[in-house]
Amino acid sequence: MMEASGLWTGMTVETSKYRLRTYMESYGAGVKMTEVEQGKLDVRNFQETYRGKPVTADVRGATIYRADGAYQQYLSGHTMVVTGVAEDGRLIVSSWGEKYYLDPSEGRQIYLVHEYE
Repeated sequence: MMEASGLWTGMTVETSKYRLRTYMESYGAGVKMTEVEQGKLDVRNFQETYRGKPVTADVRGATIYRADGAYQQYLSGHTMVVTGVAEDGRLIVSSWGEKYYLDPSEGRQIYLVHEYE
């Protein structure tokens, strides 16, 4: 996504909301998206409060790690699906269908909890 200044900004929470809402509306369905701030998503509430609800993470200035230690940095925005929480407290995320781990204390992160109507 390009800003008016011509700089690449990556995905933002606002563009994530817009794209999903537009997609769902094109199929006659609605979606409610609730923001959860960084530090407010942990093992306990992910398993209890958000069980069965899709959650996405919008990150800026974060690094995601593969199990083998390889990593990818996202200085601009990137949105991923949170699929679980690892025993060490990192979030398990899917980025373009690949499994990664995200440290919830690293970079800037906002989570969206999706409820379909």
